[in-house]
Amino acid sequence: MGQLPRRIALRYSDHRLILVHGSGTLINQFIFESTPWPEKQHQFTQLRTDLIVGGHAGLPFIQTQGRQTWVNAGTIGIPANDGTRDVWYLLLEQDTSNALHLSLNRLSYDWRSAQQKMREVGMTHYAESLESGLWPSLDILPETERQRAGQALPHSISHRIAH
Repeated sequence: MGQLPRRIALRYSDHRLILVHGSGTLINQFIFESTPWPEKQHQFTQLRTDLIVGGHAGLPFIQTQGRQTWVNAGTIGIPANDGTRDVWYLLLEQDTSNALHLSLNRLSYDWRSAQQKMREVGMTHYAESLESGLWPSLDILPETERQRAGQALPHSISHRIAH
């Protein structure tokens, strides 16, 4: 794992994307929707890009300011603390005008089987989250995200970025 790249830069639909786990500068940094924009702006400046797709924080969102867009794709491994059992994924699509469509989508899955496997390896707190849709701890969450715990997110979140 330590030999994997800290970030991946790629072009898609004439757009330059940077894929990171936490942020472009810290693999374990939590970037939430409520994270102040200047902190995100610093990442755009450091990475010289207008589109960053991150994870780690586990709560899906798309946030745009000017020509810059930050996306948190959520996580396939655990629900988004919204009281549902669904996990999330990001779909990127190009249209005929080379616009980029970002779509965050729920994914229903066999949570019982995943829960059993988590229990078998001793991840009982996370195993319970698969059933309740709520995280075992909120200590990493800013107040805004704590207040949203248990509030179901929409079925999907979409955004279009013109060329």
